[in-house]
Amino acid sequence: MILPEFNSNDEREADITGKAAKDALTAILIFTPIAIIIYNKKLTKHFLSIQ
Repeated sequence: MILPEFNSNDEREADITGKAAKDALTAILIFTPIAIIIYNKKLTKHFLSIQ
């Protein structure tokens, strides 16, 4: 059986990738409710102007 050579940078790259994924998820979770609130306000204005 051939084992892959261990690269010490692999662990560091995994840490960086994990942090980037966590930061991206945090940004999505923060931005989504803000976007929904803004969209709902615009939609409400639109429907009120129709009546």
